[in-house]
Amino acid sequence: MPVKLSREPLYEQAYEAILRMILDGTLVPGTRVTEATLARTLGVSPTPVREAMRKLEHDGLLESNGTGVQIIELRPDDIKQLYVCREALEVVAIERAVEKLGDEDLADLDELLTFAEEAAREGDFLKLVQINTAFHDRLIAAAANPWLMSTIGFVRRPLLLARIQITVDQREVRRILSDHRAILECLKQRDARSVVDAMRRHMRADCSYMCKELPPTARGNPN
Repeated sequence: MPVKLSREPLYEQAYEAILRMILDGTLVPGTRVTEATLARTLGVSPTPVREAMRKLEHDGLLESNGTGVQIIELRPDDIKQLYVCREALEVVAIERAVEKLGDEDLADLDELLTFAEEAAREGDFLKLVQINTAFHDRLIAAAANPWLMSTIGFVRRPLLLARIQITVDQREVRRILSDHRAILECLKQRDARSVVDAMRRHMRADCSYMCKELPPTARGNPN
């Protein structure tokens, strides 16, 4: 049954619809996709799908492999390179956030982390990911630099694709929550150096875990 689209520009709707299918795992990494197949799924002509696919390729979510187009399958080297960029950008953001976040903002961040901890206790992984993403989004937004926010979003998008391929255990959940608490405590102390150090440790631990937990095929090992 075709996905129903609204009256917004069709290529934008097609882009959002295909993006959702990628990030929710409907289209898994390594899957070959064609304009014709996606157009039938969305119930539109191939033209807006073609434009959407170009944008997704620009975003690093699709790649041409000589015989067609497929959902990108990130390998450890890709993740490491993306995290080099993400770490640098989020450090810039949080350095500026230190001086811009007021007491009310810090209280809101504290509440977000409480919600994240509740989601972890309930075993609601999807909700936990959403809240943790919101925590980072609030820190980035506090930098008040839309260009920086846009660039970080561009870097993070392929990492979301990698994240759906891995399983996060309870030890890793505790580590993430602890990292976020440490970042928040440094923000409350207005200690820019400690905030930066805490963010760097958090990014590097994320990168290490994601590379380790990628499926064997994504690591280039068919066994």
